Amino acid sequence: MAILCVSLVGTPLGLGVILAGIAAKIIVTFCILLPFYLLMIMKISILCLLLMISFNLTSQTLEWVKQFGGTAPGAGANYGFAVATDASSNVLTIGDLRGTADFDPGSGTYNLMSSGGPDVFVSKLDSSGNFIWANKMGSTGFDYGRGITTDAAGNVYIIGMFQNTVDFNPGSGVFNLTSNGDADIYIVKLDPNGNFIWAKSIGGSGFDSASSISVDYQGNVYSTGTFLNTVDFDPGAGTYNLSSIGGNDVFVSKLDANGNFIWAISTGGTGYDIGSSLVIDQAGQIIVAGRFSGTADFDPGTGTYNLNSAGSQDIFVSKIDSTGDFIWAKSMGGIDSDRATRIKIDDSDNLFLSGLFSGTSDFDPGAGVFNLTSAGNDDMFVVKLDANGNFIWAKSFGGISDVYDARIALDASGNVYTIGSFQYIVDLDPGPGVADFTSAGYNDVFISKLDAFGDFVWAIHFSGINVDNGMDIKVDPSGSLLATGYFQSTIDFDPTSGTSNMTSPYVDVFVLKFDIPCSPAYATDVRTECDSLLWMDGIVYTANNSSATHTVSNPSGCDSVITLNLTIAQSNTGSEIITACNSFTWSADGNTYNSTGMYTATLTNAAGCDSTATLDLTIATVDITTQPTDQTANVGNSATIDFSDGVSGGVYQWQMDAGTGYADLSNAGQFSGVNSNTLNISAVTMSNNNTNYRCIVAEPSGCSDTTDVANLTVLTSSSIVEQHNSIIQLFPNPANQSITITAAHHTIGQIIISNILGKEVMNKSFASNRAQLNLKNLASKGTYYAKVLDSNGNVIAIKKWIYH
Repeated sequence: MAILCVSLVGTPLGLGVILAGIAAKIIVTFCILLPFYLLMIMKISILCLLLMISFNLTSQTLEWVKQFGGTAPGAGANYGFAVATDASSNVLTIGDLRGTADFDPGSGTYNLMSSGGPDVFVSKLDSSGNFIWANKMGSTGFDYGRGITTDAAGNVYIIGMFQNTVDFNPGSGVFNLTSNGDADIYIVKLDPNGNFIWAKSIGGSGFDSASSISVDYQGNVYSTGTFLNTVDFDPGAGTYNLSSIGGNDVFVSKLDANGNFIWAISTGGTGYDIGSSLVIDQAGQIIVAGRFSGTADFDPGTGTYNLNSAGSQDIFVSKIDSTGDFIWAKSMGGIDSDRATRIKIDDSDNLFLSGLFSGTSDFDPGAGVFNLTSAGNDDMFVVKLDANGNFIWAKSFGGISDVYDARIALDASGNVYTIGSFQYIVDLDPGPGVADFTSAGYNDVFISKLDAFGDFVWAIHFSGINVDNGMDIKVDPSGSLLATGYFQSTIDFDPTSGTSNMTSPYVDVFVLKFDIPCSPAYATDVRTECDSLLWMDGIVYTANNSSATHTVSNPSGCDSVITLNLTIAQSNTGSEIITACNSFTWSADGNTYNSTGMYTATLTNAAGCDSTATLDLTIATVDITTQPTDQTANVGNSATIDFSDGVSGGVYQWQMDAGTGYADLSNAGQFSGVNSNTLNISAVTMSNNNTNYRCIVAEPSGCSDTTDVANLTVLTSSSIVEQHNSIIQLFPNPANQSITITAAHHTIGQIIISNILGKEVMNKSFASNRAQLNLKNLASKGTYYAKVLDSNGNVIAIKKWIYH
């Protein structure tokens, strides 16, 4: 959801209402949430520009209040525990029935009578509070109704616990289920007219109870609660046992639309662990909230994900996927007792938890800390987390005594409604303001509204002289507020100056409906965008605009009129053509490129817009394919040093090691070819030419490289010192019949064989790169030298070899 913040100026109506601190005229700031799909599709980021709009700020209006109970002999205590609604804004309530009670709140009578102990009742009223139907289910034992919901077709699902044998068909038929132990769990599906469809039971030998039920868009049914010992969670003919680790553990169960088992999981430890409430997100993932103690493992699979309570019991919220596999789990709490009672989810999959805590508790489940401290014993908290369980905000309120029950509901704008009860004095403003209420007797009922940021909007309370409790709250499709609970004696349910008294000599159920009126809100969407904007009205704007408007309606009929104030900034593009040697580091993206190509980088210009830079890069290299090799030459002879390369139009410069560094050669005297890849040296001398040579090669773009160093060895004619040259090969060595000498890339002109004393014993001339000498004419075995000369008479190599 996208958020619009609006400031309203007005005068509160209703004596029982506190709006952010009553004054003759007040300013109330609230925020509405735009539909999430608009945010995602159009990338809307609404800035909160607060407009001052003067009007009378009306409070909630009581549309109706109804009670279920009785005054006749046999009437008992009746409790409303949960309320639900359907697509037609009908109102469904579940709770406990004792004795005889009339469930037609109009002029008619529709009595239901419990079978012994408390029985389960289900009631359906229309949107105006008129009676449609009511059913009861129960036995002589203790049977409780704890959760209720509906599906898109209007079918009704209820959950709770029962003892003994109970007929769960409220019609003329019979469908008995029998508990296995102290108490078992039941799940019942009724059609929109209250007729029986199916019922299932789950339980073992211990006390097993359920607290929350939900249905996904496919009609699959999810439930959570707590169980003890070993329980078969397959309500059909099959068996799927789960066993608690120590005390009670949390369960989550999934059945299909016909009540058939799909899966069940359990989490917990050796302490007392309860699943209090669950919701389903848009991806079909299940989020459960509740309480745990000690160390509990919240990974229901083969893995382990332990959470440790800081005190006697802490709050947990965990997320599993649609197949029951673990996603994440978080905990919140302090050294005292903390427990979650409800979890709700908005259209953006943000999570809202409510519950009770005492002392100081940290409500940031992550690495951060967000401590709240109770004013008395138990205070109520409301926490907002994102879809990944990360902290957004937390609020609390309470008084010198206890707050009880602590349930919440959400409307389409992301506002939070709370319900519960309190004793003595309570401040229902979680912020710096004060919204004090004082109970008239024991417990009084309160309802309050917080905005999407958790800030106080208003609060009301209903007071009687006995115990009055608010147990559940819901927002129907029209945006009206529904609530249920129970009361005793006389209580006025109209929070304004009007009166709407209900009286019960015992304990009766109340169901009420408030209309939450609203006035149109106005805001300006101030935007600076690059090049164009697809706005929420579906139009693409390419120029500045300050006049376009769009109206957004929420389900409760409150329109928000948004005016666009748009500034279009321009992005730009640029290109570079670069020729570089070997590699190039581009300042646009900081990358180093080693090959020729087209490259792009996205930058942010001064206007904050993405700009595209293009690099047309040519990497120039000097390709020396064959390096020069060492050479030998006799004094007075010529020498040639060369190499090969792949450079077209290259520039060459030979250099000689002059003893103090390399010096450029010129085409004069002994040297020729100094500006080519072949250097010729004539009439070599020991003093001038017995040194190293190299060539600098430059290609046309200016890139250059230097060849390897080649050594020229100048020899006298009598030199028999072995001179190695890798291009000359002599084999075999040792030899006993003949030797073969090869020269790569050279022509052998002459081979002179000398003995170890330097005496010449054989001299042969050749004109090829391969020569073979017969050794049969050598006078004796021993060590010999083979001097290899090229066709110019230069010594190429002197090889030492052995004749044996």
